[in-house]
Amino acid sequence: MPPKASAPKPAEFQVGYLEAGKKKWQAGGSGGYVALDGGFLGVSSRDMPKKEVLVVGKVLFGRQRFAFEVQELDNSPAAVRKLLQKQKDLEENRFGPSSFGLGYGGMEEPSQQPKKGGLDFFELCQARELAAKHSLQVKFQDIERIESAGDKITFFLSQALQCYVKPAGEPRIVNMEVVKDITGGARSITFQASGALPAQNSPDSSKTLSFAQVRQMVSDFSPRLEALFRGELPPSAPVATPLRKRSGEEVPGSSTKKPRVDASIFTSQILAADGSWLQKAIDRFQLKGKRNEEISDLQWQAYFKDRIILELREQATLPAEDEQEDTWPQGLGAKPEIQPLSFESYQEESEEQEMGSTILGQVRDSIAATVKSSSLKLDPEVFAKGVFLLAYHINDADEGEPRTVETVARIYAPNASGNFIDISYTNHHRARMSFTERFSHLHASKGGPGFEPPERAARTRKQREGEKIFDLDFDEHRRKNPTKTSLASNEALKNLGIHLFGAEGAMSNRKLFGLLVRAAGLGKFGENNGWPIAVARRRFKCGKDEVQTDTESIPGDNCEDAGPDGCCIM
Repeated sequence: MPPKASAPKPAEFQVGYLEAGKKKWQAGGSGGYVALDGGFLGVSSRDMPKKEVLVVGKVLFGRQRFAFEVQELDNSPAAVRKLLQKQKDLEENRFGPSSFGLGYGGMEEPSQQPKKGGLDFFELCQARELAAKHSLQVKFQDIERIESAGDKITFFLSQALQCYVKPAGEPRIVNMEVVKDITGGARSITFQASGALPAQNSPDSSKTLSFAQVRQMVSDFSPRLEALFRGELPPSAPVATPLRKRSGEEVPGSSTKKPRVDASIFTSQILAADGSWLQKAIDRFQLKGKRNEEISDLQWQAYFKDRIILELREQATLPAEDEQEDTWPQGLGAKPEIQPLSFESYQEESEEQEMGSTILGQVRDSIAATVKSSSLKLDPEVFAKGVFLLAYHINDADEGEPRTVETVARIYAPNASGNFIDISYTNHHRARMSFTERFSHLHASKGGPGFEPPERAARTRKQREGEKIFDLDFDEHRRKNPTKTSLASNEALKNLGIHLFGAEGAMSNRKLFGLLVRAAGLGKFGENNGWPIAVARRRFKCGKDEVQTDTESIPGDNCEDAGPDGCCIM
């Protein structure tokens, strides 16, 4: 795909019908018509239904996702004026009563008293701007299959779509907020592209395209989506499974002491044929320790290419101190277009680069400190270079901490197994006028070369979402235990450690937990979400020859109370 800087501007298209899980919307009007006082731009009372559903599709090329925006409008005079009053109340709560003759603070003139009777066109336009708007967003990378039947298109997804909302009473320029899934966990979304374009006098008519035009733009932007639109299936991303079965199974509950792992297996030199892609990977990434003999040289070539591309994407994203050399190795074919990492916090490009560089440096420093405090004799700096922050999305409304933090990271194994762990982290906290939104979770997924994922329909929830590392669900309307928290089990962490280091007991579960949460950038974005560290400190113990696990302080890491009134949340 093209770099973010050269991505096309967002494109809009009309949608007549939208279905996602338990939610369905049919665009159009119903319930009779509303009379308008006066006309404007040729719009008459016959053109304004009392009830309207507006559905618009968008392609956000810079963020690499489709967005389907839905508004359910009530154009009756009472509903419109209630919405206008809601905006006024919100502004007074934020800025205080106004005394500039605009109808606030008891300064209303007779002409500014609430109107009765019919609506004028200006009031109706204001109400449309202020009405609540839901946005169902689908990342390009999550689309596994596309089915088309005439003008009806269905996207089949690898994970649930993301839901955002602009609350009622807020202007359309306000940032949308992450909300809980309103579709019931839908993993497909069906829409019918409307063939009709909006009227020429519509405010958005100049930027609305036919879906045929939008599809061509998407195909030009993403060869992968072009193949999916043609009905072809691109290669699926590999998902690792155990390399081989254990020779003997342990008896559950056995108290037999496990033999101590020889630390030299993690630092021994790896033998490989001269000129092989394995040898190139060993030299480039300083791999040491265990080797997976079942991986072919072609698979090592793919592994080498993937890591090189991640390094180049990082270079393309962060500010360059010196002019970068073209490091594309010979033998990998033509160099692809390098797409920057998806770092987004609504700042200017230079500020975004500086922020991304600072956070990535802090993440790698934390990882190096954690590895150094373990009993492993690995080079902490080399290990830290195998940790990549692939994406973050921050919604900060200057409320003391960000409302929403979303990150994606990857940790590569330091050996010649070809394995890695992908991490996804979400934290959301917002105090509204009448209730509080609060949820947070982190999941880890195993990956590596040479393994085919199960068929989509056969995947378990864990295979779709990954292993739970921690989870927080707050619901103040739940009378019993409104705050529910949980952490990964010892067994889950043990299996992730085996996947990453190639042997059980290489690192204690407390250390491994620290690696995972620090790789995701927990606490680096200003969020007070340290309760998982506090719980892990009590639940998981350090191993022999390991020193202090808590290599740095994370906001809130001295209190296990994760609720809005607890000491972890300001």
